[in-house]
Amino acid sequence: MGNLLSVGSDSSVALWQAPSSHILQSKSQSSLNDPTEFLLGRFRKMGSLGHFLTPTAVTWLPGNSKFAVSYRENLVSVFDVNTGNEVEDFAFASADGLGNARQSR
Repeated sequence: MGNLLSVGSDSSVALWQAPSSHILQSKSQSSLNDPTEFLLGRFRKMGSLGHFLTPTAVTWLPGNSKFAVSYRENLVSVFDVNTGNEVEDFAFASADGLGNARQSR
């Protein structure tokens, strides 16, 4: 069974356990209406002005123990799935996406 990542409108990235078809077939419809049963964790990044940054995309990195999140605020962060900690982040100099990246950590 694998895991899934999603970007939410609540400024979070969610890590989900992907249920097998056997698990889904054994669940009643009412229990499937509560997807938090499959939620393994949420990741949020606080901005310098005290608000959560807005994630725009998320992807697994090779090995599936880390994932990268891009933010509207010209930043990409790398998180470790096992610890939940941010391990690297990269800021971009320009909003048009043509600027050079600089590693923040």
